[in-house]
Amino acid sequence: MTAPLARDVRFGGTWSPAQRVKNDALFAAASLALGVAVRLPLGARVRLGRALGAVAWLWPPLRARASRPARAALGDDAPSSLACARALGELAARWIEGLRPRPYPQLELAEASREELRRALAPGRGVVFATAHLGPWEAMGPLLVAEGFPIVTVTRESYDPRFDALYRALRDAHGVQTIPRGSPGAPKAILRALRGGRVLGFPMDLSGRGVRTVEAEWFGRTAATPVGPAELALRTGASVVVGTPAPRGQLLICQVDTRGHDAGSLTQALATELAARITALPTAYPWIARR
Repeated sequence: MTAPLARDVRFGGTWSPAQRVKNDALFAAASLALGVAVRLPLGARVRLGRALGAVAWLWPPLRARASRPARAALGDDAPSSLACARALGELAARWIEGLRPRPYPQLELAEASREELRRALAPGRGVVFATAHLGPWEAMGPLLVAEGFPIVTVTRESYDPRFDALYRALRDAHGVQTIPRGSPGAPKAILRALRGGRVLGFPMDLSGRGVRTVEAEWFGRTAATPVGPAELALRTGASVVVGTPAPRGQLLICQVDTRGHDAGSLTQALATELAARITALPTAYPWIARR
């Protein structure tokens, strides 16, 4: 096991004593902040989230790390790093609303998108739902469940397993089933979901350790992009859609024709569509996570 993986608990590693102290402190701070924030009225929480985003922006290394990928992707059209920090603080504040056991209205599903997803499900082979960490992405699953769609999402395990319980609680409260991608039974669970005619969500904008990738163009540059969703769709005959939050609070869904594609070209088609969605809503994207 290489040195980074030896310290990554997601791959059977163990934390060093210093990592444990740091992660325990972060978890305690996050738990305390959530315990307080969830009790605040939404308006006060949003104002606090935007303020905290601005405070985080004051740290120069963090500011530079967030602004570089946005400028590289969008050039002069890139939003200011301060605007992004404040917007992401607000998104986090609204995300906390999802911890309440009721739907949280951050998105609306237009009739055209509703019909697009119904058409994709009609053949009965399931749907690969390609998406990105854009805007209130956690609100998509609850909204689609409330609309009567059978939603399953493939999740990436947190660096700290204690946070996974929080994420599961958030999704379980709204009927969104999850499959941790690193779990031993994940491949079979994914196939069962598609064979059961479900909508299977895959974030594709950020890769991670242990994920098979191909090079695909994003914003005029190539980047490692998960190829599993494309391979899965082509192997099973599942329909493919791209779905993300869009401007004016809409959830935008469109079907992608898989005919004539191999896994690499289909991955590129999905990356192209997702990059266009991000370009249309750049302030609501976590540029800090891109490399």
